Amino acid sequence: MADHDRTIAVSGSPSLGLGRSRRITVVDDVVTTGATLYACVKRLEAVHTGATVRAFAMVRTRGDLAQVETVLDPVSDGTITLESTGHTRREP
Repeated sequence: MADHDRTIAVSGSPSLGLGRSRRITVVDDVVTTGATLYACVKRLEAVHTGATVRAFAMVRTRGDLAQVETVLDPVSDGTITLESTGHTRREP
């Protein structure tokens, strides 16, 4: 997780043209462990204090995309948590 956090930067003005809504949505193509998505959300929350940051991934997988045999129904909610080991855990 620390490697992901060190490589993510937020550029531009902290206001980012958010206006009154103060909502940010992060879109990722593929989420496996959730480490990159988690780091992006945490970095945006740190820079844009008070904003609501949500994340969305087009595909979720448990491994290599070359091994994906079937596309399942979409999942509209899930969580990514940082464990005490420094690794992320994604459910579902």
